Amino acid sequence: MKGAVVSEATEIVVGDSVEDVVDRLSGVDFLVVDSKRSEYVKALGLANTSKMGAVLVCKNATQKSIPGFKWHRVLRRGTRVVRSVFLPVGRGLDIAHVGS
Repeated sequence: MKGAVVSEATEIVVGDSVEDVVDRLSGVDFLVVDSKRSEYVKALGLANTSKMGAVLVCKNATQKSIPGFKWHRVLRRGTRVVRSVFLPVGRGLDIAHVGS
């Protein structure tokens, strides 16, 4: 992350385990998960999103490696998916805007 330009309100968290990283976050409004499928399913299930909603991004989300992936299956119960899209950029970006 050397040379990255971020505002004072931006928090970048990197860790060894998904549970360790996600446990330190609350009120998430933008989350990028860059890991194996099993790990980002955990991360999204544990994510405590903002009361105003959030934008969630899964990197390396090629559709072949994620058969039948559905946002509502991996998010906390009651989290509303407003819109989602898969972008064929690199190995794929799966992006969702979720409500509170």
